[in-house]
Amino acid sequence: MTPAQKKTRDNFKKAIAYRKKTGCSLKQAFAHVKGGIVKGLDKVVKKGNKTAVIYSKKVAPKKKAAPKKKVVKQGKLFGFKLPSYKSEVKKYITKLDDCINEIARVEFDINDLKVMIKTTKSTIQKKDDLKLLNNFKKYLAELKKHKTELKKLI
Repeated sequence: MTPAQKKTRDNFKKAIAYRKKTGCSLKQAFAHVKGGIVKGLDKVVKKGNKTAVIYSKKVAPKKKAAPKKKVVKQGKLFGFKLPSYKSEVKKYITKLDDCINEIARVEFDINDLKVMIKTTKSTIQKKDDLKLLNNFKKYLAELKKHKTELKKLI
């Protein structure tokens, strides 16, 4: 440790000891250790194991300042520029239109596959078509969920 750090540590220990002895605040204890005047401290009265501090003035409790409200400029948040509401809605509407078109295409493909399954005689081809049909149905369900989520955003 440097000599300055040792001196600071010793001053801190002295201030804590003085504070325990008198019951004053830490700020007043540091003022006493550094040789300054302890403001507001009139006298210390000891009664047995207890010590009482008598202050010359009664200090009113400090009022806490009201927290400042953070003002966020419109269009900016955390350094990123936010898109305007209208452009955001337009973007969701275009995504919704694309989703609706995709749903229509997948439903058309599902109907074609059902017709192909009925007309084919090969069992191997039917099995492959059934797997493909199941995949299309799963994809269709995901698209419908996505569509409902997009509707909520608009």
